[in-house]
Amino acid sequence: METVKNYNSYQQAWASGKSFNIFEEDYVSLQGADLRGADLQGADLRYADLRGADLHDANLRSADLRYADLRGADLFGADLQGANLRGANLRGADLRGANLYGADLQYADLYDADLRYADLRYADLRYADLRYADLRYADLQGAKGIVSITCIGLEKRFLFSYVFDSEIRIQAGCFNGTIKELTKAVNQKYGLSVNTQGRQEYMVAMEFFRVCLNPYIDKDKIEK
Repeated sequence: METVKNYNSYQQAWASGKSFNIFEEDYVSLQGADLRGADLQGADLRYADLRGADLHDANLRSADLRYADLRGADLFGADLQGANLRGANLRGADLRGANLYGADLQYADLYDADLRYADLRYADLRYADLRYADLRYADLQGAKGIVSITCIGLEKRFLFSYVFDSEIRIQAGCFNGTIKELTKAVNQKYGLSVNTQGRQEYMVAMEFFRVCLNPYIDKDKIEK
């Protein structure tokens, strides 16, 4: 099996049709690489530079991607089941339809990532940065560190909540902020009447998020 330590040796291995493994003691640079459909199952890609890489439909099952830089990467339809993405930078990455079943995404940076239709069942999202991530139609069954509710308010919004930077944060449509900030926004929209159905639904949802996520506020419960 070929050992691939850089983009050039990767291209040679790929062109020759050989199976290959990507590993380097410090890090691998595959910035902008064309890895569409590549079989990288179980690959060691810790600290790899995969910024802007095309990993469309790639097989990354059980791959070790801890602290990898995947900013802006195309992971549309990629198979990341059981992958270790702890601390990975996935800012702005395209993860639409990706299989992240059971993936470890603790402390991952998913700011502005597109996770529509992604399979996140039983994934660990504790302390991940999910600000402005698009999780519409994602399957969150059994996922850790995130709670979601649908059909809230007059707009019947999809809400999801998580803990980031020692605070419970909520995303509802274009809104992304704390419980205090959402409460203020809801009061401005619906008024202070407790009999307003839309307001009641938001208040119940926020209390539910608080109960579910308060245990994660204490970061000592999990080793970074």
